[in-house]
Amino acid sequence: MNPLRLLNKPPTSISIEASTKCPLNCTYCERAGKGENIMVEDYKKITERMSESGTLANIVYCGIGESFMHPKFYQMVDETEVKSISIISSGMLPIDFERLHNNKKLKLIIFSIDAVTEDKIKAICGEKYQFDVLLDNLKAMNRFAEKNPKVMTLLNCTVNEKNYNDLLEIMEFAIEHKFKIVHYSLPWGQEEFIARNYTEITANIQRARDAAQKNKIITDDPFHSYCCIQIDSIMPFVNLKGELFPCGFALHSNYIVGNLLESSFDNLWNSEKYMEFRKGSLCETCFMMRMGKIESGELYASIRQ
Repeated sequence: MNPLRLLNKPPTSISIEASTKCPLNCTYCERAGKGENIMVEDYKKITERMSESGTLANIVYCGIGESFMHPKFYQMVDETEVKSISIISSGMLPIDFERLHNNKKLKLIIFSIDAVTEDKIKAICGEKYQFDVLLDNLKAMNRFAEKNPKVMTLLNCTVNEKNYNDLLEIMEFAIEHKFKIVHYSLPWGQEEFIARNYTEITANIQRARDAAQKNKIITDDPFHSYCCIQIDSIMPFVNLKGELFPCGFALHSNYIVGNLLESSFDNLWNSEKYMEFRKGSLCETCFMMRMGKIESGELYASIRQ
């Protein structure tokens, strides 16, 4: 679905940043500094604002860092009064799946996996990557998924200079480890790389999608998918400071509509800044919206020649 059709629909999900700490150093990541964790008191205030809104019922734990770096992350998940939760993780820190699902609200867990060998994944994500821990987590995930079939498991691979010829191999890894969904993300702000290697990238994605179809794995075309859409609306993002961004690209662009520690979501939704966003001007410059222009040849045509 095109995000422009959802701009005026109040969101049902919100992305919360639990930590900006991360042991990795991925080549395509914009994270800078040593990072910090959200204060539990601030987290509680933000989730209280969610319940006040009347529409925000789902949390996606995602951010520049790794949520499991927060020492009280499981406690925060346990105490959250929402309809459902989703978690995005590198998968290379030990995960207690039963604890995550203690309140039966875990709906989706996403592992960011950019390669299927230790050497290659360290080349992309840094020498601190614990590949053995990832494999242990995947075994635990499958044991958990057998008992909880309604919980969806998703492998997300960010396409980059080091892995764009390995996309079928990554799909085969997902099949081996029984993921239900696979998504290939295009790296933000790297249109030149995508345009330059467009033919190879799209061919490799199609080979991977063919394998997914044969094995009944859900997948999509990253040139026509929008990570800003969660369930049925555009998902806003709140960072450690409580600052609210109306979408992921707004975070990338530092387009802040207010602060959930200082105001209700309803007030921010009806604020002048959020209303301006809802006119769609930011969407016109969004990286994901520009992908269609790369496909049609309108953007960076000279690079692809």
